[in-house]
Amino acid sequence: MKAATGFSLLAIVVAFLAVPAFSAPIKRTPVKRSSTKRGLAWPWDGLADDFDLFSSSTTSWEYNWESWTNSPPAGITYVAMQRTSEDIDTLAASMESTGATILLGFNEPDNTDQANLSPSDAASLWIEYMNPIHESGIHVVAPAITNSDESGQGIDWMTEFVSACGGSCLYDEVAMHWYGDTLDDFEAQVEAVASTFDSTVWVTEFALNDSADDDTTQTFLTDAISYLESSDSVSHYSWFVAGKAVCCCALIVFI
Repeated sequence: MKAATGFSLLAIVVAFLAVPAFSAPIKRTPVKRSSTKRGLAWPWDGLADDFDLFSSSTTSWEYNWESWTNSPPAGITYVAMQRTSEDIDTLAASMESTGATILLGFNEPDNTDQANLSPSDAASLWIEYMNPIHESGIHVVAPAITNSDESGQGIDWMTEFVSACGGSCLYDEVAMHWYGDTLDDFEAQVEAVASTFDSTVWVTEFALNDSADDDTTQTFLTDAISYLESSDSVSHYSWFVAGKAVCCCALIVFI
């Protein structure tokens, strides 16, 4: 997870709705206005009232990095997350309380600023706490790794996690985050994760690096959505980040 940055409302909303309202060439066919893949990464401190912004959106699910629900409107499925190891002993009760049917695993365990777990520690916690959730019939998604190529991070971390699990960690799909500069790099990373772990992928955070301007972001997001919708490697995806941020009294929406 990274701090939200301020792209304009026009740039992001236009791309999200796949309306070609700019002159830059579009590399792929515009996205349909309905999607079972597309979701909202909703900050846990975001206001529930702001869901009204998405009442007619093309999204079908949302998560808030927590295992307690922020009460999304009808038509948007709440997806729970066990973000860190903190309070993991109360996870089963939280899942029962919310009635969530999907659970996302640790958030960037390969990042010292996030879940910050070694592969072996994550595997031990998974077997003890996440496996029973999976066995209860919940759809469980593996820890969301970063796209770092440093030793012990990204795909490297997940490979070590799988090894530490020794075939005993139960999950249905894998997950990843991506922050970078080009669509080609984004697509390559998604396909690499899918191929390496022989699984469909939840891309639960993705965005361009902070230096990208509005036009670049709009073009990237439009093309990225087309790729994500068409790729058999992708199960679900959510742009970082949805919700409301106030800057100079202006409403900025991240999709």
